[in-house]
Formats: sequence, structure tokens, C-alpha cells
Amino acid sequence: METRKLTVSGLVQRVGFRWSTMALANKMNIPGTVKNNSDGTVTIYLQSTPDKIDRFIEKLPSASGFAHIENIDQESVQNVEQMHDFHVLYSIFLSFFQSISSLILPCSIILYNIVRIKEGEKYATNQFSQ
Repeated sequence: METRKLTVSGLVQRVGFRWSTMALANKMNIPGTVKNNSDGTVTIYLQSTPDKIDRFIEKLPSASGFAHIENIDQESVQNVEQMHDFHVLYSIFLSFFQSISSLILPCSIILYNIVRIKEGEKYATNQFSQ
């Protein structure tokens, strides 16, 4: 039994990659975890035989139709308790940041339009008052 940590880079966030990873792991009966990282990568921990983990890695690029994997770094991890299921892990900070960042653009557009309207009213008022 081996525990292996994979760090996957590329287009792997906001494309359903974690859920596709979990579906593949469940299909192959491999316990572990998957989570997004703040740098745009995804970390996967798998616990199984080396051959089974290698087959998982081979199948991973085709598991999600929207993800595009550029690189998979691997390292063996020692002294890990036995895992029984596969879970998607969440980072509260990362989830909060992604939620806030999705509001920034719409808010900035609204603010820009308010300023334009106010400046336009001022311009129109000055233009007509002369």
C-alpha cells in the first residue's frame, strides 16, 4: 500500500476537475482526497498499490472533458493513516476569495457606469447652462 501526493497544474480549477477526479477514484476504488490550491494547482492524495495509482494517473487527463492538465508532480508520502473513501476537500479561504473575486468585476462595472452617468450629467448640465 502506497500513499502518493499528486500536484496537478494546468486548467484544473473551475472546470469540474475535482469532481471528475473523485468519480475516477471511486470507479477504481482508490481512497484519497482532492483539493484546490491558491496557486491554481490541485492536490490529490491517493492510497493504493503503485500499479493502481499509475493507472489512475494515466486515466486522469481524460477523466474531465473541460480540464487541461499541463503537468503532474508526484511524491510518495510516508506515515499516513489508512484512508477508506475519496473526498473533495474545501479551503474556506480559497472559496471565500473565489466568491469575492467573482463580485469584483460586476461591482467595478457598476461603479464605472455610475461615474460615467454622473460626469455625463455634469457635462450635459454645464453644456446647456451656458
